[in-house]
Amino acid sequence: MGNIDSPDNMSGKKVWLFSGTLDHLVSQATMNIVDKYYVGFGADVQYVNNYAANHCFPTNNKTLLATGHDCAHFGPDFINYCDFDGVGSMWSHILPM
Repeated sequence: MGNIDSPDNMSGKKVWLFSGTLDHLVSQATMNIVDKYYVGFGADVQYVNNYAANHCFPTNNKTLLATGHDCAHFGPDFINYCDFDGVGSMWSHILPM
């Protein structure tokens, strides 16, 4: 009790990472290290890092634009319109087909 699994158990596990190029809260340099960490343990990583997004979860829901939540927006609820279906991308990677 109180122990965590060894990172060696990440081998073959699906991991989805997102990092916006405008994110100043968690920099891409930091996320690049996270990516290398998981890859180093053999995880199956999909790393999306080519959107001009701030710190957010990306969506393709255009109605967010009416509230000022474009991709570069920073603030609650951290769900922004980036013309990218982050949920779809994540689930299609993680869930077996």
